[in-house]
Amino acid sequence: MEASEREPAYPPSTGGASRIAALSFVRWPLFRRFSGLTLTWRFALVSFVILLTGMLIIGWWVTRQIEQGVLNRTASVTASFVSSAVAPLLVDLSEGDEITLDRMNDLDVLLTETELGRRVVSFKVWSPSGEILYSPDREMVGRTFVVSDHLASALEGRTVSEISDLSEPENEFERSRYSRLLETYTPLRSLGSDRITGAVEFYEETAILEAELADSKFRSWLIVGGATVLMYMLLVGMVGHASRTISWQRRELAHAEAQNELDRMKEEFVSGISHELRTPLGLIRGYSTTLLRQNVEFSSETGQEFLQVIADESANLERMIEDLLDTSRIQAGTLAIRPAAVRLRDLLDGALERAMPALGERGRSVTIKHAAEDPEVMADRGRVEQVMYNLLDNSARYSAPDTPINIRAMLRADKVLVEVADRGVGIPASELESVFEPFWRGRSAVASQARGTGLGLAVSRAIVEAQGGRIWAQSGPGRGTRMRFTLPLAQSSPISDDSEPA
Repeated sequence: MEASEREPAYPPSTGGASRIAALSFVRWPLFRRFSGLTLTWRFALVSFVILLTGMLIIGWWVTRQIEQGVLNRTASVTASFVSSAVAPLLVDLSEGDEITLDRMNDLDVLLTETELGRRVVSFKVWSPSGEILYSPDREMVGRTFVVSDHLASALEGRTVSEISDLSEPENEFERSRYSRLLETYTPLRSLGSDRITGAVEFYEETAILEAELADSKFRSWLIVGGATVLMYMLLVGMVGHASRTISWQRRELAHAEAQNELDRMKEEFVSGISHELRTPLGLIRGYSTTLLRQNVEFSSETGQEFLQVIADESANLERMIEDLLDTSRIQAGTLAIRPAAVRLRDLLDGALERAMPALGERGRSVTIKHAAEDPEVMADRGRVEQVMYNLLDNSARYSAPDTPINIRAMLRADKVLVEVADRGVGIPASELESVFEPFWRGRSAVASQARGTGLGLAVSRAIVEAQGGRIWAQSGPGRGTRMRFTLPLAQSSPISDDSEPA
């Protein structure tokens, strides 16, 4: 199956895991944004939600406790008032269920002439049966109502309070004057015993109570909120410090691993380059020493063959040294590129002519298919020929001698695409980007046995990118390899020829 004609995004994706279908919620925008955050930010957001929820729950519970505490305190004060002021006036209730007119008048005085009475806007005296025995509104006296839960609690001996909207029928008098009042029910006991003879219901205005509640709630929320913010800042600070420490340790570990990898690559490079340099030097020395022997005669054919080997190995040695020098220039940022307008056909034919002697000696055949048009490209001719030589040499190293190497050129809008394809062993997907790294050698048996410094493709990438192009590989095990690179046209052109070249 042929590789796609499309130019891939750079660098090409090689990880199969990135193409596995994720769960549906992973595609949610918020989840993707959350997943892209750092550990500190994720913890900060999650802990903020948790602490905010906890603060609201705790604040609500504390508020409820404060409200209940204030109501209980009010009920306690009211109960004391009943014991000290109201109960002595109602001693007759132990002997019957009626309050005399004189006693009612005495009770009226409590609403005007006592300290607590000035806070109380109204009160009722209830019989155990639910009859109103006393009220400032005399029309309510003698009327019987259903015993409410709070009244029942008071008749059982408990003092209870609530803020009421005065919607009950027995609150007709109070409802005509107020919209909300604090109701307090307290048991009424006979003097000298614990026998409950009825209940007293007090009504107080809520303004003072609500102001006190608001102040208490504000202070409680301030304390809870302050404690939550402090805890949040401490947690985020601790996690942030831990995250920075982990990041620093990761960077140090990555630096150490990178340094170890660099040291390993240097050792491998020194070992490999020493071997690679020793090979042509050994051949040159061996053949030249043999030719210089005085006691041996050689035929002209043999001498010519020996001289050819010396010339070839000298050329190999020169290319190795030039690759090393170019690598040094790339790292120093001094690689010289001098682009000029040149015909694409002339450029490719010149590169093939430069490479064919070495390829022909290895029995390799190369075909070239030019683009239908012959555009001019902006390129450094000598450097592009160097790239083509490296690509052709690379194809020759990793494919069988009886298989062809194909070159073709294609137009792509404002650029040209050049491809060098072979039918060799191919490159695994996981190594497609690594082949352009300096000193990198493939892990296959063929790659490990092939001669070379591992610098040719790295130099080629630097040359192509310096001229505004891109270079990449398309391959697979057993499928051969297509090395592709682009060059810009000398003048931007709308030409787009996606068909097979002529």
